[in-house]
Amino acid sequence: MKLVRKGFTLLEVLITLAVFSIGLLGLAGLQIKSLKLAHDSFSRTIAAILSEEMADRIRANRALARKGINSFYNNPNRNQLGNPRCLGKNNLGFFLNSSCTPEEMALHDFYEWYGRINGRLATSWHPEQHAQLPSASAVVCIDSTPNDGVPGDPQCDNVLTDPNLPIYTIKIWWIERKKDANQNVTLHSHISTVAI
Repeated sequence: MKLVRKGFTLLEVLITLAVFSIGLLGLAGLQIKSLKLAHDSFSRTIAAILSEEMADRIRANRALARKGINSFYNNPNRNQLGNPRCLGKNNLGFFLNSSCTPEEMALHDFYEWYGRINGRLATSWHPEQHAQLPSASAVVCIDSTPNDGVPGDPQCDNVLTDPNLPIYTIKIWWIERKKDANQNVTLHSHISTVAI
């Protein structure tokens, strides 16, 4: 007389659970890695958007930008000055019919741009801005060798390759995340140029 086995034994069930659990742990690790890479991609996209925003601001103030090395857009010292008149407001935030000079507009452009990069508290005439990138630093300058420099020393050389065509370099650096348990960090950069 033959006995027919039906179902699984306890040992087979335990082995199946162990294999299934190992597979789930692998999927969890893959999901964590995917989330980190998605965050890195998001940061790089924000850096590209911020770079293009400043390029558009420079192009909009063409007469001043054409001055090249003497332009307020050649700003290795990161000068900035918010000006409510450039927004058509007074210091209390009330709208008025006013305008600002191209030089005031350039400094106000940097005020707005650095506020988006580093964050800025609200004033009576301007709303609060939140930092777009973690631990970011940026500079706009004329630089014949744009792929060098670090946040503390952007290496802007003020050399025009063509005196009739100023080319501005926009450099943005940020720290994406801690690299390891020793608190080492990964510094990323986005460098672009705009010709006027």
